[in-house]
Amino acid sequence: MKKLTTFFLVSLLFSTSAWSQTSVQEIFSDSIKTVMKNDFKQQELVKISFEVNRRLLAFTGYKPKLAQLEKDRPKIRTLIANIGPWAIMENLKPEEVARIIIYMYHADQAGASFLDSEDLVPLVAKLDIPIKDFVVMVQYNRETKQANIAEEVRQLFLNEAIRRRWDGASILAGGRGLMLAKNMGLDVNKSADLFLKIIPPNGKSYSPDTLMNIIKKAINYTTDQEQVSGGAEIIANYSDVHQIIRSPQATTQNLQQVIEKTKEIDSQTKAIATAKDEKKTVGAIQNQQGIIKDYDKVITTPKDWRVVSRNALKDAIKPWLGTRYKWGGKTGPPHGPGVDCSGFTRLILMDKRIGVPRVPHGGEQKTLGSSVSLSLLDAGDLVFFSASPAKGKITHVALITSPTDFAHSCNSGVIYTKLNNRYWAQRMVIARRVFTKRVN
Repeated sequence: MKKLTTFFLVSLLFSTSAWSQTSVQEIFSDSIKTVMKNDFKQQELVKISFEVNRRLLAFTGYKPKLAQLEKDRPKIRTLIANIGPWAIMENLKPEEVARIIIYMYHADQAGASFLDSEDLVPLVAKLDIPIKDFVVMVQYNRETKQANIAEEVRQLFLNEAIRRRWDGASILAGGRGLMLAKNMGLDVNKSADLFLKIIPPNGKSYSPDTLMNIIKKAINYTTDQEQVSGGAEIIANYSDVHQIIRSPQATTQNLQQVIEKTKEIDSQTKAIATAKDEKKTVGAIQNQQGIIKDYDKVITTPKDWRVVSRNALKDAIKPWLGTRYKWGGKTGPPHGPGVDCSGFTRLILMDKRIGVPRVPHGGEQKTLGSSVSLSLLDAGDLVFFSASPAKGKITHVALITSPTDFAHSCNSGVIYTKLNNRYWAQRMVIARRVFTKRVN
């Protein structure tokens, strides 16, 4: 049966139009086969190539010309090589790998940096979304990250927006709202909670002024504040981007316009990064719990919490095994909405059986405890990995359970993985020691 399936996929791959045979089979498929041959089985490579071919043909408006593909052949190979570590470390299925290749290729053609786009791999691997919306999401993530919006807030906000079927216009409006709120010293966590309730999901159907007025009213944003904070530029720029997003054009040039236009407020975005989140509340924000309910959670723990029991650690992890992955997710197990890698490590370390009083969210976990050599890892240590071509960029965190194993949340859910797995071993960046002593 497997042989027949493989034969069927190969037949389809070679029986499409002359355009697809030349551009997809000979360029994309050749790159996939060459770059990923040591990471996937032959049948999986065929499935990836077939899915890439099918998806490229489906997005007719963005179909690249043969001459451009030939010119981009080295870039395509590099792109696929950069996606490879993500595919392995996130345990992506062939159709998910193909989906990521297509999203990243079009984002690259639009002028988005791979380092900006790659952050969304765990989020969109399972999602079928319009190409334009993906490019807008990349820009949402880029500018909210640049504005120093807390990682866990911006991630969970985007995840919830997608779950509520927001289009790109609404997502970008929400991101601009988070930046304006931060610049006012408002509680961004609670502001995000409010925005999810008041911003309409079909933003393209509304005028940009209507969307911005909804946000400004919610946070008591005045004309005076616009002038002082640079908010006027941020709001005016949104109107321009909104017009591009609303355009029925489905072309690479249209995507490029989204990237170019959003970058025009980089100076204002970077200025917001220095604004302090004073957690002030105004109007309806005062009644919000926050998108992350236990954002500043601190637990009461025994005086000897720095001594960790290996058995207690495994007991705390056990009910989480199999909990599904959710980008920005902080809840479970086993039937809750889901948890991401840093959400999982935080919740385990703050479990009453382990007792760490306070654990930072997201990438800030790299400041917890003290540095420890990657050759001396033991139960309770945090180990950080990079799937990025920027080797020092942390993209994943896991919790060591023994000198040979670690537990973590990835695309396939919460699982155990061997430390000597060659993909993971090659991608370790740093480790942090949280506990001073280990007992059974």
